[in-house]
Amino acid sequence: LLCVCGMFQVLASFMLTLSTWKLFGNGSFTFMHGLVIYIILGVGADDIFVFIDAWKQSRAQSESISGSISTRLQWSLSRAAKAMLVTSITTC
Repeated sequence: LLCVCGMFQVLASFMLTLSTWKLFGNGSFTFMHGLVIYIILGVGADDIFVFIDAWKQSRAQSESISGSISTRLQWSLSRAAKAMLVTSITTC
């Protein structure tokens, strides 16, 4: 479910970007613009897999971390942030 939500978020951001592109007067939308969605999905998929791995690791931490969803989310995001940055940069 998390992966599906993540892919939806990536697709929604593409639609927002396309709307902004049209708003600034760029009317052309070529085949190459259509191919960009696969690059965006690749970057988003990498980030989701890294975050899910950190989320699973948070379950094995002490009770102060694994005790509530908010602390697990905070710990997972802080643990995965650097790896997500690296995977995003190297995919592009």
